[in-house]
Amino acid sequence: MKTSSLSAQIKPIPVEEGVRLMAADLERAHRFNKAHLLFGVYRAESTRARAEALLEAGLQAQGFHIERVRLPLPDEPDWPYYVHFHPPDGDTVFFVYDLRRAFPEMLQYLNYRREIFVEQRVRAVFWVLEEEAREVALKAPDFWAFRGQVLEFLELPPPRERVEAARELSWWGFHEVREGYESPQEIKDRIALRERLLEELGEEDETVAARAELHYTLGGLYWAKREYDRALEHTLRALALAHRTANERLETWAWNGLGNVYTDLGRYEEAIAAYQKAIELDPKFTWPWNNLGTVYDDLGRYEEAIAAYQKAIELDPQFTWPWNNLGTVYDDLGRYEEAIAAYQKAIELDPQFAAPWNGLGNVYYQQGRREEAIQAYQQAIELDPRNAVPYSSVARVYRRLGEQDKVAEYSAKARELMSPDDWYNRACLESICGNTEAALENLRQALEERPAQRDWAKHDPDLEWIRDDPRFWEIVGDYQQISG
Repeated sequence: MKTSSLSAQIKPIPVEEGVRLMAADLERAHRFNKAHLLFGVYRAESTRARAEALLEAGLQAQGFHIERVRLPLPDEPDWPYYVHFHPPDGDTVFFVYDLRRAFPEMLQYLNYRREIFVEQRVRAVFWVLEEEAREVALKAPDFWAFRGQVLEFLELPPPRERVEAARELSWWGFHEVREGYESPQEIKDRIALRERLLEELGEEDETVAARAELHYTLGGLYWAKREYDRALEHTLRALALAHRTANERLETWAWNGLGNVYTDLGRYEEAIAAYQKAIELDPKFTWPWNNLGTVYDDLGRYEEAIAAYQKAIELDPQFTWPWNNLGTVYDDLGRYEEAIAAYQKAIELDPQFAAPWNGLGNVYYQQGRREEAIQAYQQAIELDPRNAVPYSSVARVYRRLGEQDKVAEYSAKARELMSPDDWYNRACLESICGNTEAALENLRQALEERPAQRDWAKHDPDLEWIRDDPRFWEIVGDYQQISG
């Protein structure tokens, strides 16, 4: 690492020393209530991640709050203009990423609105690649003149350090994405990081273990993004590399991940085989038992689904997902009291788990207990306010109650939160709103992408307003024909 302008040649100093200088500069700016803009220029993601982690720990120890800004912002491409109306508090330090994704407009915004950073006493670290820093220096020179230090983390760490960093970073944010807590943009950011790490590692023998973990998590991230071809590609690579290194644990996870992709693609027999292979490798691994239950549920093989979920519970009685999924099967079978008991058990085990509250709402709706349904959906919203589904469900109840103002209110919120390519849930929302043509078109696209949802669509309460249209049955087809 070296500290200078981009063109100066200064003897590299350790990352730790550079981070100490950054922290000292930011603390001094805070003490004198001044703006301060730093640039951390890097080549290798592993180096940046190490520097960032050290700086974050040091700043937090001094009482600073880190706010991450990934450009461009979804709703405001002009970030300086946004800062003008949403100034940070005095203890905030911005970590800013992905300038290149906002070029060329961001260069103009930074240059013309540079005074905002001074007026609002902004303290920020811009993490940039070399080429990004050059673009800023050349095309936003007035903003560039406002910078404090430029710390250049340009050396590549030794191969062993790169491998260790890649293995650690391969898991960054992965579980949050798999649990549905991350936005589409955050998923995209995590994919980009891992793909850059793979490029840096190369194909040497000593990188096999790190590449296996990166491919595995990339497979899961692409699955969450519903890009199934890429998910299969990476998961199969992870499987081969895990087998090559005799990493049975990762191999087990990869078989389970393959099952997830095959399930969403409607390739049920391959999904069952993948889950069974994961169980064969580790009979106490609960996820493939749970996921096997989901396949059987999709196929209408309800007793086998119940048995699989119960096996997962037997292996881990604290595992909330099979309790939630048992509630779904019992709901499908009209066994409402058992469904309620299963959902309540999931809630008892994890009071912050939103899904069983949504499931409870569905059962209450089926029973005609509309007010209780609304209360359950509201609880799901409170626990997971970024999930569009319970908003849509509340809109459905209000449509049944004839309260159109409430339908409009909750459907608007659901529409705002829903991903543009979430075809199935968009079909449900359009059905609730009375937009038959849009509902049918979204349903068609949903079932082309994920045939596994066809059977559920036949009795999904959200679709009840389009089920009398003959085109609905042309889309969902005959169950016997689907399941073969």
